[in-house]
Parts: sequence; structure tokens; C-alpha cells
Amino acid sequence: MKPVRVLVAPDAFKSSLSATEAARHLAVGIATASADCTTVECPIADGGEGTIAVLERLGAHLHHTIVTGALGYPVPASWAAHNGTAYVEVAQGPARTTYPSTPG
Repeated sequence: MKPVRVLVAPDAFKSSLSATEAARHLAVGIATASADCTTVECPIADGGEGTIAVLERLGAHLHHTIVTGALGYPVPASWAAHNGTAYVEVAQGPARTTYPSTPG
């Protein structure tokens, strides 16, 4: 029988697994279920949560900083740089969906 290659290309599972973690777990599950399969892990992102992590995996340099969130509080955020282009994941800064009840 011809060997089967399986492309594992998940997006992040919001608030539980990054795209990279999801790809790894899925690949392990496939390998466990079928020894005849080989997997190719290729985590993806749609531009929202998890995009910076996928860009880092593709060779972008990750930077950490503090930005001002929508409520005026400082919040941690990351951005990536690759080949002279900066990538910002807005979900980490002004568009965050959770905030502390008090600054700090």
C-alpha cells in the first residue's frame, strides 16, 4: 500500500492551544492511530490570535513590549519582524477581550 502523508494545518484553539500545539497533538494522534501515515505540521493563522506565533515559527524574530490597552492600562504584547516588515497582532493590545479590573 502507498504511504499516506497527512497535512496537519490547524489554527489556534482560542484560549486553550496555540496553532503549533494543536498541530503537534493532532500529528501525535494520527501517528498513534496509523503507523502507515506520516504527518507534515503546518500551523496556520487567520491574522488574529496566534498569528505572531506562526510567523515566529516561519523565521520572524519575536519582540515583547508593553502597550496601552483600550481601557488605558498597560498590557503585555508581542510583535514580530521579518525581512524589514513588522507584524502586530492587534488582539494582544487595544482589541483584547479581557482586562484587569484595576490597572497594574
